[in-house]
Amino acid sequence: MRVFYELTLSAGGAAGESARDKAAGIAREQTVEIPAGVAAAEVEGRTIGVVASVDMAGPRRARAAIDYPWRELVSDLPQLVNLLYGNISLQRGIRIVGVEWPDALVRQFPGPAFGVAGLRELTGVHGRPLLASALKPVGLGVRALAHLASACALGGLDLVKDDHSLADQPAAPFRERVLTVAEHVARANRKSGGTCLYVPNLTGPVDRLGERLEDLRAAGVRA
Repeated sequence: MRVFYELTLSAGGAAGESARDKAAGIAREQTVEIPAGVAAAEVEGRTIGVVASVDMAGPRRARAAIDYPWRELVSDLPQLVNLLYGNISLQRGIRIVGVEWPDALVRQFPGPAFGVAGLRELTGVHGRPLLASALKPVGLGVRALAHLASACALGGLDLVKDDHSLADQPAAPFRERVLTVAEHVARANRKSGGTCLYVPNLTGPVDRLGERLEDLRAAGVRA
């Protein structure tokens, strides 16, 4: 997997920062994450990123290509994100500008089960952008959130989602909130002829997720 980084070099030191050194630092930090000579040569040979090219784009700007042995390093999506932009996200002057995705890696992570096409199918909206908003702020009661969701649906929004901060707070407990908001959105759709989707925030203790999924089914939630 080849990843392209745009580098902004610092001006400190006699000759300034070296673009190749900065790229080599990225390749090492994103893989073995230890200084040279600490890990066995065999380990570095299998796992460390390799700088494929460094091209200057100005006095203090460069573009670097780094090849990563992703088969050795990636087995799930969080690991993939960490490999692309993990520790270096804490450093200045490093930006990802491109990735060449190996076919085998793409097959390993096919993406959402439904994606944008699935949302368009559920809403029946084609030929224009989908419009969405979030229910907030946390602290509103169930009825206030339900009326806000209804207004959004009547106003022509395609998706109304719980804000990520809405979970199971005393002011709006999960089950009561989901059932009430879903009914208000459904009522608004019947009134307007719209197809607005209510998208609750499904989260919480793992031993409660099954119960909460049943609440979503009971509410007729489709997203």
